[in-house]
Amino acid sequence: MDWSEVGSFVKKAAPILGTAIGGPAGGAAGGAVSLLLSAFGVDSDKPSALMEAMKADPEVMVKLKKIELDNIAHLGQIALLSDRAYLNDRQDARSRDEKLKKAGYKNHRADLMILVAFLSFVFICWLVNSNAAIKPGVLAIFNMAIGALLKMIGDAFQFEFGSSRGSKEKDLLSS
Repeated sequence: MDWSEVGSFVKKAAPILGTAIGGPAGGAAGGAVSLLLSAFGVDSDKPSALMEAMKADPEVMVKLKKIELDNIAHLGQIALLSDRAYLNDRQDARSRDEKLKKAGYKNHRADLMILVAFLSFVFICWLVNSNAAIKPGVLAIFNMAIGALLKMIGDAFQFEFGSSRGSKEKDLLSS
């Protein structure tokens, strides 16, 4: 068991607290974990020990909501750190592409990845459309593959062209 599973459980009652524990905040979430450990009387810092204590407590949902409400400012800071880390990671990748372009290189790996994703999408659509006797189980797998490929293509476009939310937050961070 890991902290993301604890975070998923906590999210049911306290979404901000659960995200802080199970999300990408890393070491910043340590304060949120220690709040839970002390609230449920757990000495061990293992996720499994905390989960056992929470599942054994009949008032777990009330306690989780109270912890979240009492520490909303701290949890908001953790969420902000997580968002900044995400935006900085995106910015680093974009600046790497800019440096490659200035040095006269082209990012062929990224071009190849988007081309393969698009061609795979077209091929699966053609395959499904041209064969009416596809078993429902296979069709479900193709459906999941199409969804994953569309997400990849969407992410590539969002990376290349940005998004209004990402641009707005990037502007806020740089000021």
